[in-house]
Amino acid sequence: MRKGMKLLFAVLLFSLFSIAQAVDTTNIVHSELNESSSQIERVTREQWGLSAVEWGRYQQLMRGIRGSLSVESISPLEVLGIHAEDDKERKKYALAWAKVMREDTARVLKFQFAYDDAAKELNGNRQIIDMQKLKQIRDQAKANKPPRLAISDGDRVLLFVRLDDCLECESKVLNIRGQLEAVNEAQLDIYFIDTTKGKDDRKLRDWSQRNGLDRRKLIKGTITLNHDKQLINKYFGFTSSVPIAAIVRGNQLLRL
Repeated sequence: MRKGMKLLFAVLLFSLFSIAQAVDTTNIVHSELNESSSQIERVTREQWGLSAVEWGRYQQLMRGIRGSLSVESISPLEVLGIHAEDDKERKKYALAWAKVMREDTARVLKFQFAYDDAAKELNGNRQIIDMQKLKQIRDQAKANKPPRLAISDGDRVLLFVRLDDCLECESKVLNIRGQLEAVNEAQLDIYFIDTTKGKDDRKLRDWSQRNGLDRRKLIKGTITLNHDKQLINKYFGFTSSVPIAAIVRGNQLLRL
C-alpha cells in the first residue's frame, strides 16, 4: 500500500513538473514574439520618422474611422495628415509625405533608367515587338468580329430604360431613333422600370417630347411607352442595369 502511494506521489510530482516546464516554455515564446513585434513596430515607426505617440495615434485611427474608409496601404503620414488637429500639424505631415514621394520617384526613375540600359545591352538593335505581326493579329481579330446587329423591317425593338437620372438611356434612344429612320416598318416599345401607371403618365409624355419621339408614331402605336416591372426580369433576369435593348425577330430575341 505504501509503495503504491509513493508511486502515485512520484507520478503527480512529475506531472506538475512537466506542466510547469510547458508553462515556462509558452511564456518564453510569447515574450519573444512580443519583443520581436515591438522591434518590427519600432523600426517601421522610425522609417516614417514618427514618435511613439504619433504611431499610437495612427494605429488608433486605423482601428477606427480611417481604417473603415481607406485602403489598408494608406501611409501613416497620410492618416495623421488627414486627421491633423490644426493647420500647422497638417502642413507638417504634408511636407513629410511630399518628401517621401519625391525620394521614391527618384528611386523609381533611377531603376527605370537602369532597366532601359540593361534592355538595350541585352537586345541591342533587335526589335522586341514585331509590329507587322501585331498588325496582322489586329486585322484578323477585326475580320473575325461579328457584324453589328442592325434594325430591319418587321423587327420589334424592346428598350428598357429609367425615367430619372439616366443620360445613357437617352443616348440609347437617340441611337435607336436614328436606326428606325432607315427602315420603313419597325416597332419600338419603350419600357420604364422605375415608373408607376397612372402616377407617372405625364412624366412619360414629357420624356418622349424631350427625346424627340415622333408624335405620329406614338399615336399610331408604332412607338409605345410602357410601365414595366416584370418583362425585363422575364427576358434578362433580375436586373436594374439599364439601358437594355433587344430585337424580337421571328422567334429570336437578339441583344442590340
